[in-house]
Amino acid sequence: MQALHVISRRSLDDLEAEIVTLSQRINAFEYEFLTLVREFDLRQGWKAYHFNNCAEWLNMKCGLCPGTAREKLRVAACWKWCPETESTGSRAGSTHCGGLLEMVPGDRIELPTRGFSIPCSTD
Repeated sequence: MQALHVISRRSLDDLEAEIVTLSQRINAFEYEFLTLVREFDLRQGWKAYHFNNCAEWLNMKCGLCPGTAREKLRVAACWKWCPETESTGSRAGSTHCGGLLEMVPGDRIELPTRGFSIPCSTD
């Protein structure tokens, strides 16, 4: 069985522009999602459903796998240390803290406003 590949008649420039625009919209929605999740976690909204933590709630209510749920919470929590993200909102490419999204367990998050760092883990 062969998969049929649909190739549109759009120019490559139009296709590129559409991909970039869609990426910006996805980033904007991801920012909004993480902002809401951070508030939900801070207010411990997940306790009303008898979950042990917000990652469990994200897993069951939003269908995120446990590791992804923990990662979303980690990134959302790190944004409080990154005022550039809060002030610029969801504009793609406008923050210096984008590196937080690319961290791996074992990295350290430098928090210059506090003068200390915290270990980065997926636990």
